[in-house]
Order: sequence, then structure tokens, then C-alpha cells
Amino acid sequence: MGRIQRLPEQVANQIAAGESVERPASVVKELVENSLDAGAGAISVEIEQGGRTRIRVEDDGAGMDPEDARLALERHATSKIRSAADLVEVRTLGFRGEALPAIASVSQLTLLTAAVPGAGTRIEVEGGENRHEGPAARAVGTTVEVRNLFFNTPARAKFLRTVGTELARIVEVVQATVLAHPGVRFRLVHEGRELLLAPAAAATADRLRGVFGGELAAGMLPIARGAPPLTVRGFVSRPAQARGTRSLQFLFVNGRPVSDRTLSHAVVEGCREYLPKDRFTAFAVFLELPAAEVDVNVHPAKREVRFRSPGALYALVREALREALAAARPLIGLAGDGPGAGVAEAVDAYLARPPVATPAAWHPPAREVSVVPLPEQAPARRVLGQIEDTYIIVADADGLLIADQHAAHERVLYDRLRAAARAGAVPVQGLLFPITVELTLAAAANLEQGVVGVSLAALGFLIEPFGEGAVAVREVPAFLATADLHRLLRDLATEMGEDPSRVGEELEHRIAALAACHAAVRAGMRLDPARCRQVVDDLLDGGHPLTCPHGRPALVRHGTRDLARAFRRP
Repeated sequence: MGRIQRLPEQVANQIAAGESVERPASVVKELVENSLDAGAGAISVEIEQGGRTRIRVEDDGAGMDPEDARLALERHATSKIRSAADLVEVRTLGFRGEALPAIASVSQLTLLTAAVPGAGTRIEVEGGENRHEGPAARAVGTTVEVRNLFFNTPARAKFLRTVGTELARIVEVVQATVLAHPGVRFRLVHEGRELLLAPAAAATADRLRGVFGGELAAGMLPIARGAPPLTVRGFVSRPAQARGTRSLQFLFVNGRPVSDRTLSHAVVEGCREYLPKDRFTAFAVFLELPAAEVDVNVHPAKREVRFRSPGALYALVREALREALAAARPLIGLAGDGPGAGVAEAVDAYLARPPVATPAAWHPPAREVSVVPLPEQAPARRVLGQIEDTYIIVADADGLLIADQHAAHERVLYDRLRAAARAGAVPVQGLLFPITVELTLAAAANLEQGVVGVSLAALGFLIEPFGEGAVAVREVPAFLATADLHRLLRDLATEMGEDPSRVGEELEHRIAALAACHAAVRAGMRLDPARCRQVVDDLLDGGHPLTCPHGRPALVRHGTRDLARAFRRP
């Protein structure tokens, strides 16, 4: 007898279940997507014990007649494709024809469906075997009830997490679907308690509050870039509302929730200049492109996709996020007053004020702030002094602004260097005596050659080999002429060596950010009044984001309302 044998149908179904049914949330996803593909206008999801013991999905979609109901429980049977050519432009959420039989093979499943009012069909399946079939009364639509998931595969059941964890995964699935399909009414119930009720809405914006919560949703910024057939739209939370986790982050491709490294990294890069490394935005990003440009048949559960032109999509998403966050230019409130406290109402008027001359009075003690007496006609923005020779204190009609002098100056220098590089007009300073920097062989080669060398040249550096393991710096961006070039080049070599795979836009950002960091005024440096004023004015009046290139805040506000609250004034 041969060693290769055909698998029994039930075993094949259980293998398919292992690919597409990983946990209760996978079941909810497959069933809800079937409901959407059936044209449902209302979908109800009821679960018990985090989906372990019961999942019930009910819809008012097209429904099925008896023959279709039986076929829907067979492998490789679907209404969504007719030939291999249809796979090139898949427009439905599901199409494999394996979800229902795969789920039925590892559970006790009941299918109740009707294509015409009253004339329904009920089919009961246990472990992949039909137990009962007959007529049943039902309005047009479909109900699928799944009980005792993985009852016949205890090894799979042991890998399920706690009820709370499995419930959280289900909530994430429903939240993503709620955002992607605002025109459909959704209801989610766990053990009799209604967790989510989303009435049909006109647009995604109307669904933000129910998914992200009122406070977060109220401050979200719109995202919009590109033109049909290739666009990116959505919403992103303000940097002042950054979170410590990656939860509430949703990516969609042609309405399908996906997990994609390229797009996820593009979002991270788009937010990087506005957030510290350990803080994250909440977002819902929708990418629309021709169906033929994306392959959704990569992952059995259709979570991952593959793009024909990933580079163009990466740039589109990254720049869309940058535009949205740069437009906000958020001021951040001091700790204890809540993020962005007192800013939303004042920021537009504040930024519209013209710059004014610095008053002559100035008293900058080393360890405390001296407040300048107000003249009869107080200017709109007044520099009061420094704290610890690090923070510049500024007063305006709306309260106090505190600038981190290094972060603020770093942002200004970074933006100027990047803008000059894009225009191909970086002011450079030739060095009368070239500076030699000794590095490792690998680091020297990395700085001299390839994409790193090209990016350095675009930003105004002229670096040449100078013997074994050394380089000679002959030209630098003009603002770096007084910087410690030995230290800068060593830091560049170290950072480039950490991840040499980064190229293009991302690489130029890293080089420019490091260069600006080395050239900016340092913390602990005493600045005269004019220099303090220049740092603050350059940041505020130049339209720069109010964070350093590494995402740290460059400016925080303590508004007049915050001061009144602190002193318990009415």
C-alpha cells in the first residue's frame, strides 16, 4: 500500500479550520464578513464566555434557499467567484468557500436562513457531520450559531486565552467592521450585556465616538491624500493624546481590515517626528486602490495582503499622516492638566499673532525665573527668562509657554535642512582643513558608499575615503560649521550601522535629525534675551511642528484657565 493517501473530508475540514479559525474572534470575523457580502443592513453578534461556548451572528441580508444552504456547508463552494480570473479583482470580503465548513468541523453549528419571508431552512452540524435538516420560519436573512468551539479538538481549545482576552479580540474585530461599514447597523452583546450599539451612519466620522471614545474622537485629525483610483483617507489622534499602547489602530485596504507591515511602518514613519518612541497614536486609515493592484489571497484568514507597488503606497500613507499631524501643530499641556489642556480654543488665535520686538528689561538668574514688569502696552509674546539654562519661559495673552531650547532649535534646523535638500540648494561650508575621522572599516565604507553616501551628499556633506578605516570631511551644511564634526560622524556611523537597510526618505530623515541635534543649542547653555526670542519665534512663526524630529515636545502650554484652576480662582 502506498504511503500517500487521501485525507478524509472531516480531517481536511479540520486542517482548513486550523488555517482560518484560530480563535473565537476568527469565527466572528468570518461570519460577519459573510453577512456583509450578503448585503446586510443590520448585524447582531451575541457571544458567551468570550465566544468559547456560544457565538451567534444574525443579519438581514439576502439569505439562502435550501440548496444554497446545503452547498454553503461544503468545502470549495462559494457564490463569490466563478473562475480563477475572478481572483485577480476580488471585491468581496470573503470568497474561499471554506469558512462555514471549517467552523462546523470544530463546533456544533446551526444555520438558519431564508431567501423569501417565512420559507427558511435550518441545518444542524456537529463536528462536520450533518445531524438535522428541515424547513423553518424566518424573515429574509441568515443566522449562524456556533456552540462549543473546538469541542472535538481539545488541543486547540487549550491554547485559547482567558475569557477577557478572547472577548477583547472579538471587540477589536467588530470595531474594525463598524468603522469600515458606517451604513450598517451593528450590535454586540456579551452574556446579555450590550457592549456596542452602532446605528447606521452616513460616514466613518460618525462612527469615531463609538469606537475611540468621546474625548479621543473629538480631537482626531482628518487624513486625506491622493486622487482616485489611489487614495488614503481616515483619522488620526493628536500627538497630545498619544497612548502607551498600539490598541485602537485600524488599517483597511479597499474596506478590508488588514495587518500589513509595509503600511504599518508607513504610519509609524508618518508619526515619528511628532511622538516619542514609546508613545502611539490611535488611527483609522483607509487605503483605496484598484482591486487588481492588491492580492488578498495571501493569508488563509485574509489578514495580510500583497501589493503590486508597495513603495508608492508606503510614501502615500506616510505623507498623509505627516500632513495631518503637521497641520495640527499641537501645543501640549503640562502634566496634571491633561494633554493639550486649554489649547484647542487658543491655538489658532495665538499662532496668528505677528512677532514683536523683545522688551529691553531682562533679569536671567541661574536657578530661578525673573518676571519682567509689564509695560503699558504689553506685547503679544514676551520672553521672561530661562530655567536651568534649558527652558525658555514665554508669556502671551493666553498664559505661559515653556520651550525646551534644544528641542525647539533642533526642529527649526531640521526643517530648514530638509527643505533645502528637497530644493537641491543646501548652503554648504567648505572646510579650510578637512577633518579626518577614524572609524571601523565597515563604518567608513558605509558612510562613503551606496545609499548612505548619496543621502549625505544630498544634505550637504562631502565625505571622501582617507586611508584604511578613516574618512575626510571636506564640506558640511553651513549651520554645522561650528559643530563637533568628529562626534557627529561617529554618531552617524553608529546609527547607520544599527539598521543599514533603511534607505531614501527615512535615511535622510535620520541623518538630518542627527545633524540638527548636534548643531542645536544645548540644554544648560545660557542664552541672551535676543537669542531666546529668536529660538521661540523661529519655531512658532515658521510654521514648524511643535516637536523635535525625534517626537519629543518642543513647547508646552500652561494656559490662563489652567492657572486659574490651579489657584482655585473662578
